[in-house]
Amino acid sequence: MTALCLVAQRNLPGDYRTPWGANLILNDDSSFKYRSFECYHLVTASGSWTYADDTLYLSTEPKTGYDSLVSVQQSLYPNIAGTRIIITDLDSTPAFFNYVTAYSNGQKTSLSTDTLGYIDFPVTSIDSIRVMGSEVISIDQRAANNLIRLTFFNINYLDTEDFDRSPFLVGGKKLYFVYKEGISKKKYFKKS
Repeated sequence: MTALCLVAQRNLPGDYRTPWGANLILNDDSSFKYRSFECYHLVTASGSWTYADDTLYLSTEPKTGYDSLVSVQQSLYPNIAGTRIIITDLDSTPAFFNYVTAYSNGQKTSLSTDTLGYIDFPVTSIDSIRVMGSEVISIDQRAANNLIRLTFFNINYLDTEDFDRSPFLVGGKKLYFVYKEGISKKKYFKKS
């Protein structure tokens, strides 16, 4: 590696941001962390980085499983009979845009949680549910508040960013996105 390349690689670690608010942190130990809040949805990634020929390469690690809580209870809307299903992470953060299928008396209804992390189904009795790719879970609605803990191992593509095929051209304090069509001068991370 040339001396100029080593100097460039040594200056790469730092905090980078896009004009739309995404954040990329390159650490001295060649690891990285990425966060972006897109359409009410947090997208993250982490992994390792390498540098060669003015190009930054990120290698994204697969996410480990994470737990979510599913609560099944009577709808909170007055004068509306139904069932509310609330999905949160263990720290009570609403889980956005999760697909839920509810089974009631042989009928199947599929809806998606909104930005508040819940769905109101227009039925008062739910026999079982499926959240994203989970197994079908039987529900006993005689219990006042059903809490179900789910562990997701196959993370939905909305939850993670995969940078393995997305190198960045290093230009001063900017990391330019590189696409098959070429380099984008309008889409970049800038070092803070």
